[in-house]
Amino acid sequence: MLPFQPNIGRFLAAIRHEEPDCVPLADFQVDEPVMDQFMGRPVRSVTDHVAFQAKAGYDFIYLRANYEYHGASPAVTTGAPQAWQYARTHATESEGLTQDRPLRTLEDLDTYPWPDPQTVAIDHFTEASAALPPGLGIITGVGGVFTRTWMLMGYEHFCLSLADNPELVSRIARRIGSIQCAALRRLVQLPDIYAIWYGDDLACSDALLASPRVLRKHFFPWIEARLEFGRYPIRL
Repeated sequence: MLPFQPNIGRFLAAIRHEEPDCVPLADFQVDEPVMDQFMGRPVRSVTDHVAFQAKAGYDFIYLRANYEYHGASPAVTTGAPQAWQYARTHATESEGLTQDRPLRTLEDLDTYPWPDPQTVAIDHFTEASAALPPGLGIITGVGGVFTRTWMLMGYEHFCLSLADNPELVSRIARRIGSIQCAALRRLVQLPDIYAIWYGDDLACSDALLASPRVLRKHFFPWIEARLEFGRYPIRL
């Protein structure tokens, strides 16, 4: 018997502004050394992560499709297995403002190895679903469009291009946004998916990373696009 019984309905009640039976425990990711110590064994596979989430008192496990954009920081990797692998060997990472990145010109968009949202790996969702104890659900999502846009351009180049080459920013944002939405359309059709968790880094502690005008024009429409997926029936 688990000390805390998972109940995805508890988490859904909280985010719907209803009153659950208790405050749900929610987190995006737990460092592997913490999970290893908590479980008393290595936590590496998807089924290991399911077991940890359930024993630790979470009502869900967060999973994303396993793909990334070449040249973007692996610290913000889209794929959960890639993120777990990265966390095992890297403690910290910073992003320089002037680092060279793959997308510098409009011509680069034609040669860049864009991920195909129809073929990205999602097998770990099937593994997780098969291992879920009663009450535990899966929450999914895709990485932020804003973060991947500036990381593929370099932040300084991104800022300069807003004035000097806005078409480049627009086309990169549209390409990334369309890929992320297409991948998400696949994910929400899978069993045991109960919610979408969208995250992006739009600001630091004291300022936005781009003006509200830029965010509204290039990036907020992709957040709104996720609303089209609607609400799916809850299977408890």
